[in-house]
Amino acid sequence: MTGTYSAAGVTLHQDYWINQPDGYEMVDLRSPPPSGDTLQGAIVGDGPGCTTFAVTNSAATPPLPDIAGVWTGTYTCSQGLTGLRLTIRDTGNGTLAAVFDFYAVPSNLGVPSGSYTMTGTYSATGIVLHQDSWINQPSGYGMVDLVAPPPTGDTIQGAVVDCDTFSVSR
Repeated sequence: MTGTYSAAGVTLHQDYWINQPDGYEMVDLRSPPPSGDTLQGAIVGDGPGCTTFAVTNSAATPPLPDIAGVWTGTYTCSQGLTGLRLTIRDTGNGTLAAVFDFYAVPSNLGVPSGSYTMTGTYSATGIVLHQDSWINQPSGYGMVDLVAPPPTGDTIQGAVVDCDTFSVSR
C-alpha cells in the first residue's frame, strides 16, 4: 500500500499483491489520525462486505515474558497437596505444549507419580492449559486443566479447574 498522513488522518491506497489468497480483493483504507497506538477507520473500495478496520501498533505492546521452561511447585486437588513439575514449550503464535508431571510430597506420601501432555494458549490475559493425553496414568486418576494470569517474576499461580489452586516457580 501507499498513502498519506496529515492532520486530517491517514489514507492508504492499494498498490500490488505480495501474496494473494484465492477470493481476496485489495481495498483502500481511510482513518482519522491514530488514537494512541490504534488506527481505525473505514474500508473504501469494492471489498464485498468490508466496512471498517482497526489495527494496533504491535511494537508499542510490551513483549510477554518467556513462558517456556521447567516450572516446579505444588497443586491441590481431591488427593491433597501434590508435587507438580510443569514443562512448557512455546509452539508459536501464542500456543503452548506442556507436560504435567505429578508426584508425592513429604506431607502427602500416598500420591502416586503420573504425567500427561497438555496444549494451550498464552497471551497478555494469561495462560490456559488443557489436558491432552496420558503419558503415565495411575489407577483412579484423572487429568485437570490449568488457568492462570501471566507469570509474576519467576512464579505462576492460578487455578486447577474443578479443583483448587497451583503454584510453580522456575
